[in-house]
Amino acid sequence: MDSGQQTEINETLKPVALITGGSEGIGRALAELFAGRGDRLFLVARDENRLRIAADELERKWGIEVEIASLDLMEPGAPAQLIEEVRRRGFHAEHLVNSAGIGFTGPFVNTDLTGISALIQLNSTAATE
Repeated sequence: MDSGQQTEINETLKPVALITGGSEGIGRALAELFAGRGDRLFLVARDENRLRIAADELERKWGIEVEIASLDLMEPGAPAQLIEEVRRRGFHAEHLVNSAGIGFTGPFVNTDLTGISALIQLNSTAATE
């Protein structure tokens, strides 16, 4: 979206529930809920093996179509890559669940700057982009 204008959805693109962090945890649980409604899913996470397992389980259980993309959203530019990949495969995000995220425990002063930068990139920047 540029200048506050919404991007029109090409009617030939199929709707998906796009779920980041969709291979485990809260993202996986939400994928289950969307699958139970009969929604087509597009799951994104870093671990391709876990994504394949989750996709296979959801397809078998619910008889739905599940697309996967192994992508590290901590990498700058990854959200734009994801949007392009979704479109390239013929989909648009009808629903978006930003479930990918990281956190740290312990005193902030003991957390290294690299970890903090990754947290900001994934939890804030990538989700906003």
